[in-house]
Amino acid sequence: MSVNRLAAIASSGLISIVVIGGLWLAGSPSEQRLLRLDQQRTAHLQQLSSALTRYWNDHSMLPPQLQQLVDGQNLTAVPVDPVTGSSYDYRRTATATFELCGAFDRDSIEASVNDFWSHQAGRHCFDFDLDPQ
Repeated sequence: MSVNRLAAIASSGLISIVVIGGLWLAGSPSEQRLLRLDQQRTAHLQQLSSALTRYWNDHSMLPPQLQQLVDGQNLTAVPVDPVTGSSYDYRRTATATFELCGAFDRDSIEASVNDFWSHQAGRHCFDFDLDPQ
């Protein structure tokens, strides 16, 4: 076997190892898609919580339904789950408290475990308290 042929085989093997290692570190494309969808769900819930806080500041009350947040400025439409198209769950729990819930495909990324928006896979609710005291 010639030196050139051995070099070609070795470099092909090295490239294969690097590609497989990269896919293992980054995750499969389907896994990345699920994580991206969860990030979109989190962004939607953040958008809703901000709109609910603005509504509270303007009206000193929480709306009975999310649809009342649509005013063309804060929200042009109520965001929905990017896969199912269903609404996120919203519930007033007291005069100045509420919860927003969504269904996630995966646990939060490890770096954000202590973040308010961290979640487990499955249905998860986030609790909010707008009382200034």
